[in-house]
Parts: sequence; C-alpha cells; structure tokens
Amino acid sequence: VGPTRDGEMTSRWPFVLLLVAAACWTVGTVYVTHHRKAVKILHDEIGFQMLAGGIMLLIGSALCGEDLVWPSLSTWGSLSYLVLIGSILGMGSYQYLLGHVSPVLVSTYAFVNPLVALLMGAVFANEKITFPILISTLLIVVSVVLLLKSGESEEDLGTGA
Repeated sequence: VGPTRDGEMTSRWPFVLLLVAAACWTVGTVYVTHHRKAVKILHDEIGFQMLAGGIMLLIGSALCGEDLVWPSLSTWGSLSYLVLIGSILGMGSYQYLLGHVSPVLVSTYAFVNPLVALLMGAVFANEKITFPILISTLLIVVSVVLLLKSGESEEDLGTGA
C-alpha cells in the first residue's frame, strides 16, 4: 500500500496480479507452442480455459467481499460481446495461430487487444482519449512493429518458429 498523487492510499496487489497473470499466460503460450500434440480438441481446451477462469474470478470475487448482483441489460450486452468475440473468437484465433505462425507474431495480440478495447470504449462508452493515452497507444504500436521486425530477422536467419 502506498500514497497516490492526491494522497489516497492504493494497493499494489492489482499490479502484482497483472504481472503474474501475464507471466502465466506467457508460460502457457510457450508450453502449448512446444507441446502442440497435447492439445487434442481445440474447443474443449478453450471451454476448459474459460471455465477455469470463471471459477477463479468467482473465488477472487468472494474473497474480496464483492456482492452478487443481477446485471443490467447493458452489462449483459457487454458480457455477450466479451464471451462471443473476446473469448470464443479471440481464443479460437489465438489457439489456431499458435499452431500456424511464429510465437513472435502470435504475441502481438497482447499489444493489439488493449488498443481494440480503447477504441471500443471511445466509440461505445464515450470514454475520453487523453494525451497520455495517445502516447501509450503510440508506444504500443511501435512495440508491435519492433516485435514483428525482430520476428522477420529471425526468419531470415532460419531461426524462426
């Protein structure tokens, strides 16, 4: 726990959990890339991941003392988008790409997804895009370009996946 600019106390745990989640995702990606034969049926794997993620979120929510409330209609719409597009289509595409392109190219999704979320928030929820957000967006785009360029140079050397 530490103070913010306006003097409020904030917990560092959410940031630590985000880093742990990213590390777990990376380990899983590397594992699936190198053990592709272990993945038998794609939709079973995606369903298992979503079920496990939902259970973990439910446990985390209960541990944090969150109340269970019935979602509003707009929340159901958002949830439907996340399940259909973000989870089923997104995970299906991700899993397919793991078996067909280099891990460097697949990893760019992690940079592109926040940009898509940013644009959707601006278009559908009237969220403001501020100067720091624009700078961050530029850094993300540059990172993706550099990753793709590094993947091309590996392929040129014959070391690509």
